[in-house]
Amino acid sequence: MVYFYTIYLKNFPKYEWLKVAISYIENKVLRKVKNLEELICTRSYSDFKTKLFDALTVKPREILVNLESLIDYKQSQRDSIKDYEVSIINMVKKLFPNVNNSNDIDNIIQECFVERLYDKT
Repeated sequence: MVYFYTIYLKNFPKYEWLKVAISYIENKVLRKVKNLEELICTRSYSDFKTKLFDALTVKPREILVNLESLIDYKQSQRDSIKDYEVSIINMVKKLFPNVNNSNDIDNIIQECFVERLYDKT
């Protein structure tokens, strides 16, 4: 199918096939394209398709904190309770950056905090 479009669109001037291709893309999809100018300035249908897929592909992001480091993290003798609390909260927020006001996240923070407090008794 893509091959058919590539051959079919070769016979059209660039501004025509680009107009046709973009007209079939929904506005909500086009809004996700960060650099629409770059998409419009393509040389071929294949280039257009590649740039569109690249723009819409969710790329994995590097997580700065891994779950194991959170599980292994313990309050040290030097950490105040407040410092330890802030560290746990920051680690959980880095692991789950898009989750706010969730009971599950609050439970994770609470469990990590309580389970790994330094025993001063």
